[in-house]
Formats: sequence, structure tokens, C-alpha cells
Amino acid sequence: MTRHHIKKTDAELIFDNDLVYKIFTTDIVDQQVLDDLLRLDKLANKNPHFLGIKDVFETPFNETGIPKNSKVLVMRYLRNENSLTKLADGEKLSEENMKELGSILFNFHQESDINDVTLAQNYLISRFNKDLSLVEAVVQKDAKILGIHRHLRKLLEENKQLLKHRIIDNLLVEGHGDLNLDHIYLEDGVFCFIDFSHKKKYRTDCPTRDLAGIVLHLIEKNIMNLAKPMIDTYTELSNDENIQVLTKMQVAKKFLVKFFIYSGGFAPEHYEQNQVNLCLNSVERVKEYIS
Repeated sequence: MTRHHIKKTDAELIFDNDLVYKIFTTDIVDQQVLDDLLRLDKLANKNPHFLGIKDVFETPFNETGIPKNSKVLVMRYLRNENSLTKLADGEKLSEENMKELGSILFNFHQESDINDVTLAQNYLISRFNKDLSLVEAVVQKDAKILGIHRHLRKLLEENKQLLKHRIIDNLLVEGHGDLNLDHIYLEDGVFCFIDFSHKKKYRTDCPTRDLAGIVLHLIEKNIMNLAKPMIDTYTELSNDENIQVLTKMQVAKKFLVKFFIYSGGFAPEHYEQNQVNLCLNSVERVKEYIS
């Protein structure tokens, strides 16, 4: 493999000799964060993606001027054609794959359950309300997007008691944080999850946050029929009939937050017209899914 260096918003990566070296460029990533990412990688993946942590001088970053006290994550290189995005684009993602994915996610969430009653109090309701308030001004730009916002408000009101019940049962997990088809690979029949969020506040949520990230991506690709086998499998294994409606609410919220971000709601430099267009092109299918 030819060595190449990629710079992202909060990280830099070097691809070299079937290995990937990743260094975070944000101050919030310390040794504890790196240890958390390695722990989650082992919980989620039968064949872990991470190989370990090295000092800069032991990696190609030694030649880039990166501070010498930095720590570098070393990962296996995953072939791009094995990502679920590429498999979906090539019509190689099957219902059986999605059933297995639902099973694997359920098992991962069982291992990453959070037993923190204090954290759970009002968690889901406050998170939904906070995000809905955050995006409120931006979603006014499009009547159909605004319709999703209003429908989610309605769903939250209709399911108020359900949300309170889940808070009592403390059904929170430390999940992926930003799961979609780009972050899942299928290697010789074995799933591999990558790019867990380095921010614990994004990873901590109802398990349907992870499910919703995948469902929204399937909706965007106009293959939302593949969502059902995954959700049905997860529902059966969890013996939780509320997974369906909670996933619908999470899909709506993720869709609205995505539109907000790529419309420049957080900052002008985050504006991406192609992502805004993707939201506008998907809004009817999102409406269909959550109705």
C-alpha cells in the first residue's frame, strides 16, 4: 500500500503497509479516552480493529512534526469495498446480513449497559427536548423538514409514559455514538465496527441511537426495506416491543440534527450543500418511516 496522510477535523490518519495510524488533534482525547475506545472495540468486534497504542516515535507520525508526547492508535487496514456502504451500493447487502447485524448490536449493548440511576433520570426526555430546541430555528427553512420536527414533537408527547418507564428501568448503554453504514465492515462474514465517537456524551444513549443511525443511512440510500430484519431481530432478542417506536423517534431526531449541522447551524464551515440536498431528497422517506 502506498503511504498517504489524511487530515480530518479532530484527527489525522496515516495509511501505511496494511496498518492505519490515528492521532487525535483535540485536547479532550487523553489516555482515558483512548483506553475507552480500545475497550469498546474489544466489546463490539470479534476481530478487534485496534492493535494497540504507540508513542509517536514508533510510527510514521514521527516524520510529521506531531508533538513527541502524543499517543497514536494503531489499527488494521480495512478494505473499502467491505464497508456496508459499498456493499449496499453494489446490492450485496442481504436481509440475512441485517438480521445478524441486529443480533451483534444487541449483544454489544448487553455488554455496554450503563448502571447509573442518577444519569438515567430524565435522560431521554431531556436529550430529545434539547436537540429539538437546538434545531428549531434552522428547520423553519423548509416546510417538509419542519413537518418532521412537528411529528417528532407529537411522538414524544404520545410516548411520554414510555420514556419515563425506560428512565426508571435505566435502559442506557454506551454505544457507538455515530453509527452508520460507513462505520461497519463485513470481512469474510465477520462484522467490524470502526470510528467510535471519542466523546462519551455521544456514545451514552438509548440503544436505539445506534439502530437509528443505520436506519437513516438505509433510508437515504432508498433501501429502507433492509431496516426491518435488523430491527425485528433486535426487538425479538431484547423482548422489548418499544424498540420500534423508539427507533422511529431517534431516526427523526438524527435526521433533524444532520440537517441542522450541514445547514451551518453549528458553524458556517460545516455547511455542505450535498448533505443538505441529501436530507431534502430523503425527507419523504423519513416521513414514511416514522409515520
